[in-house]
Amino acid sequence: MMSHILNEGFTDEDYLHGYCQDWVIENYQKGDKIIVFQEYDYDIDETCMGHSVIFRNGKYVDVRGEMDDVDEVLDEFDFTDDDVLEFKTLPAFKKYLKNMGIPYE
Repeated sequence: MMSHILNEGFTDEDYLHGYCQDWVIENYQKGDKIIVFQEYDYDIDETCMGHSVIFRNGKYVDVRGEMDDVDEVLDEFDFTDDDVLEFKTLPAFKKYLKNMGIPYE
């Protein structure tokens, strides 16, 4: 089992819905890729980040652990993998977050 760094005060549910970017930043290792699933939010008429995960050693990784495929990653969510971004470095991901107005710790 993979050990994860967790921010004090955040729950697994927080990291899954609302603070996935913090989990990614806290658990990123050199050589990882960061995968962002975007979705269009009709309520605010904008594209938003739906979820972010780490891609490491052929597996998708988030607070739930390792997953083999995108379907498993998105099973928890009500959007698809139609709009996916990949970042090869943590600074590039942080720049994306800043441009999207998404706060992170």
